Amino acid sequence: GTIPAGLIMGGIYPGTTYVALTEEYNGTSWSEVNDLSQARGYANGSGTQTAAWLSGGRQGPPYSNPSQTEEYDGTNWASGGALSTNTRTGAFSGPQTAAWILGGVGPDETTIRSISQFYDGTSWTNGPSNPTAIRSSSGSGTQTTALVFGVQTPSASNGANTVFKYDGTSWATSPATLSTARRSGRVGMGPSGTSAIMVGGRNPDASSLTEEFNLSLNTITGAAWASGGALPAVNNGLTGAGIQTAALAFGSRTPGQDQATNEYDGSSWTSGGSLGTPIGNGGGAGTQTTG
Repeated sequence: GTIPAGLIMGGIYPGTTYVALTEEYNGTSWSEVNDLSQARGYANGSGTQTAAWLSGGRQGPPYSNPSQTEEYDGTNWASGGALSTNTRTGAFSGPQTAAWILGGVGPDETTIRSISQFYDGTSWTNGPSNPTAIRSSSGSGTQTTALVFGVQTPSASNGANTVFKYDGTSWATSPATLSTARRSGRVGMGPSGTSAIMVGGRNPDASSLTEEFNLSLNTITGAAWASGGALPAVNNGLTGAGIQTAALAFGSRTPGQDQATNEYDGSSWTSGGSLGTPIGNGGGAGTQTTG
């Protein structure tokens, strides 16, 4: 999403209660709007405040893993296409009519996936596999230029510093690694495959670190991650929206931070309006002033 219009959809109350709540951000405060048709957390979702999508996730009790996609038009939620491969906590990004997901965990809660999926606004189609199965990851970019980072892999359960990139044809390991290995950072933030931001996460404890990625076609190194301003407090299970120079981070699983909103200007984080409900691991979309 983008920064004057943020959106949080679904998630988990402190504990294990999955919710269908949707709230919009106008740059100052959050307001509750129409709910999802299904309460769920750990879902994949992105877009804008007037054209968002949310797919997969976990709901209950009784616990199950819905494959349905829901689409938001700024007022109401409507049913979209079911995931081609059911997954949750994948890396994802993209608008409602050109979204993508990579990896995630299957309904058995143990199978970590490497497959990618692409959405055209109607149906999901499986795409090429990643070199490594991943979950609890962050994504940025489009269906033709994308980045995945802050990943959990079968051999790195607390997070890896490996970054993966997509060129519209295949996934590959990027030479530009995170300086600090971690997983479960902010999600759903970043329409660009050439600049990105990794916020919070854990390895194994929650983190307040921010790292920024930039790709330059005019340098020998080509692309690199650099330290950004730290969050005011440690966080994991964040939801995010916006771009590298105008970002939102909100909806944490960290006690005491679960209603906090923080805004980033490319250098430092400042407090924004609090969420109406304490929610973690929700879906995020929109911009810094329209979430």
